Amino acid sequence: MLAEDTARALLTDVVNASGVLLHTNLGRAPWSPPMGDDRRYTTLEFDLASGSRGSRQDGAPAYWPGHAVPKRPWWSTTVPRRSSWC
Repeated sequence: MLAEDTARALLTDVVNASGVLLHTNLGRAPWSPPMGDDRRYTTLEFDLASGSRGSRQDGAPAYWPGHAVPKRPWWSTTVPRRSSWC
């Protein structure tokens, strides 16, 4: 699939030698085996060239070629609280 091929091209497998199991910049947590290729930590928010924190939005233009990428991300990794009970 196109989405899977693009994700594989944008995310690089890395070895987490930081000593921190859930490293924020290395894909948050290891991928589960069903995700394919037995992927573990990735460069989701880590810039290998500079060795510092990167942005998960850097690869967004590859997913939507020819489209403008919003300045603020429209996706979230957190679950919003319920403001009221229905």
